[in-house]
Amino acid sequence: DIPIIIPGAVSTDRQTTVDYLLQIGLALPFYTRSEKDEYNKYNDYKRVSPMLYALDHMRSKLSVVILHNYSQVVSHIFESMLCGCCTFVSKSDFVSRLFKINSEYVEYDDMYDLAEKLIYYLDNEDEAREIANNGKMSMEKYGAYNFHNTMFKQLSILHNSFSYKEIII
Repeated sequence: DIPIIIPGAVSTDRQTTVDYLLQIGLALPFYTRSEKDEYNKYNDYKRVSPMLYALDHMRSKLSVVILHNYSQVVSHIFESMLCGCCTFVSKSDFVSRLFKINSEYVEYDDMYDLAEKLIYYLDNEDEAREIANNGKMSMEKYGAYNFHNTMFKQLSILHNSFSYKEIII
């Protein structure tokens, strides 16, 4: 019953995206959620339980993951895929090495491109559901050990300062 979720703390990038979607007049029904979501009187955040965080993802059709740079990877990508969301990720060299674009996740170039794709996939739920299912199956095939081995190998290719010599046992 949550059409769009934007996971993660309300950072400048996420707030800018939310503001843009509202500014251009799209009445897109999105929901923001992070593990540090509720602000209290002591000026710090109360943690939302991991169970509630996962349930919000499971209730969502589309998930928008915002990266801060082209080679970054964040756990929200994997959380969204495992919970069965059609996952949108800003352009990322790293993510495109792990998953198939427009088959296992949707990649977007900028906020305008994101808005167009959100509208399209909200109108074409069957396609969104197929991408979500493919993404979930892709995540499940890795398994914990295989996934981390693959990720560490890719990190060693992308970043010279990261050295990875052994397979995790």
